[in-house]
Amino acid sequence: MSIIKCPSCKERISDKAKICSHCQFSLVKGTGADGATQEQIASKAKLARMKKRYSLQMQAMSGLILFLAGIVIWYFVGEKGLTKTSHFMQLGAAALGAIWYLITRFRLLLFKKS
Repeated sequence: MSIIKCPSCKERISDKAKICSHCQFSLVKGTGADGATQEQIASKAKLARMKKRYSLQMQAMSGLILFLAGIVIWYFVGEKGLTKTSHFMQLGAAALGAIWYLITRFRLLLFKKS
């Protein structure tokens, strides 16, 4: 009996196991080097790619929300009754959000091309 890594969660399991005890990934004995069928491995890789794309999209949305929040607060609150520090914080949040959004969109573009 030897120890292999689950193709799904990368945890250590027995090569005799038919189902991973950590993530319940179904293992078919003798179909591949790690015990999983090619179809299972392709499905898992596709799911991981979708999760990565979704994560990048949510990061871009967070940057956009930060940008819009900084602009809206700066526009509606303005400089009345605020210190220069809070005014710069509002514009700083808008600038940080814009940079965050642009960088993440660039990363998403590179991810889609690969």
